[in-house]
Amino acid sequence: MEQPNDMLPDFDEMEALAAKVARARAELVVLKHSLSSFQASLIREAKTNKQYWIGNKMPTDTFCKNVIMYTGNTDADSAKLLSLNNEIANKTEAYSLLQELIRIKRDRIDLFRTLSANSRKGFLDG
Repeated sequence: MEQPNDMLPDFDEMEALAAKVARARAELVVLKHSLSSFQASLIREAKTNKQYWIGNKMPTDTFCKNVIMYTGNTDADSAKLLSLNNEIANKTEAYSLLQELIRIKRDRIDLFRTLSANSRKGFLDG
């Protein structure tokens, strides 16, 4: 049977995980900003470049927000949007996993505290 002290996680490892979480979160923020910035540039391009106008009419805000932000103006735009969204999904997955690993280690600390308290109580009762 595992001893209570064996349940304690390595605190240096937890510190390293915390640094990785912070780095992953920062990268996620940057990626989301890059996506928003690219989407804004797509809308600006759609509204100012008559090449993208349908029937010589500027696209509506609704069309821009519901279509252009997700498909872009060209196939290259669409590919870049897909790539950015895939990067965001991958970084979100990594960020969530790191957070979960830290949560598991914290749960182990809580379990250690409980077992330790219970063993002290048993010692006092005995």
